[in-house]
Amino acid sequence: MNIEEPVAQGNALLQKGFRPFFLLATAGGMLMILIWVASYAGLAASPADYYGHNVWHLHEMLFGYSTAVIAGFLLTAVANWTGRETATGTSLAILAAVWLAGRIAPLLPLPELLIALLDLTFLPLLAGLLASRIIVTGNKRNYFVPVLLSLLWFANLGIHLQALGISDSFALPGQRLALAMIWLLICVIATRILPAFSKSGLTDYRGQRNAHTDKLAILACAAFAIAYTSNLTWLLGTTGLLACALICVQLIQWRDRKVWQVPLLWVLHLGYGWLALGLLMIGLQALGFINSPFNLGLHAATIGAVGGLTLGMMARVSLGHTGRKLNPNKAVITAFILVQLAVLMRAVLPLFVPQHYISLVQFSGLLWGIALGIFVVVFTPILISARPDGRPG
Repeated sequence: MNIEEPVAQGNALLQKGFRPFFLLATAGGMLMILIWVASYAGLAASPADYYGHNVWHLHEMLFGYSTAVIAGFLLTAVANWTGRETATGTSLAILAAVWLAGRIAPLLPLPELLIALLDLTFLPLLAGLLASRIIVTGNKRNYFVPVLLSLLWFANLGIHLQALGISDSFALPGQRLALAMIWLLICVIATRILPAFSKSGLTDYRGQRNAHTDKLAILACAAFAIAYTSNLTWLLGTTGLLACALICVQLIQWRDRKVWQVPLLWVLHLGYGWLALGLLMIGLQALGFINSPFNLGLHAATIGAVGGLTLGMMARVSLGHTGRKLNPNKAVITAFILVQLAVLMRAVLPLFVPQHYISLVQFSGLLWGIALGIFVVVFTPILISARPDGRPG
């Protein structure tokens, strides 16, 4: 791949990694969620026999939606961190096509090995491309990026080994490892960007970062990731509570009442808060304090943290990096609110009305799908158009 080729001004979609990948993530995520809701309600057949019904849903939200958002963010951020462009033009188009092939392949009557190979190609390409920039520039602070992407690839490999019938015990550890790595990445990135975004978005911002708290929070989330992947019950409980407590301390240190007046800030702070609650619920369930057959903590940390934070971050990056004011319209704010309602229905209300669990799951998925659809409608014209100031990017 020629990752430094010049990009024509007219081809705005391929000028920065966030442009195609945020569109793919939201459009694909919307379709994945709505199809899954329809099949969950018995209105449609499961779309991918290769994985199985529930595994397809989880796999596509992790290795479809989440990895597309991660790719869009990191391709853009690493260029800023290192001062070197990552992928543009043809190289970016190829990378996006590889991601798309992994989504479409399980829906087609292809050989199973080919399905696995197509899906397993994306993360090594992304990791290698980013590593070439990070390592060459000696950007040691971000060496964790290719390492984390490599661990995500191993998690995906475990799921495919079970789908191929090579192993009957790799899928669940793979799913757990992928979730743990994404939550750890959220902790690292949120620690970097939430105070910075708050400071740039507010006059006289009163929040303060504490380097010791930030390091401890990341270490606690890393310990939780180990416990969650290995499913060590006692360690899962203690690290879940510890990580929750430290994230809450971070949020208190970063607090400023004016945050709640700015949609692009409160959606990010709330998303990080949902991660704290999700880890707490997972920890309490491991210790036996929450007795529920439903994975409520899991969905607090996925719909709430992954869904809320990614939607807010994609909106901010899409506006800021295309030279527009950081003022989302009412439709986008509505999407932020719909995600909060979706996580309440999926992760909180079942504690109080478990008899309505199936309906709550369906409505939650529908709301999240609508939220992603709103992003697609509002941001497609922005992401496929050149910057209004005429600058590249």
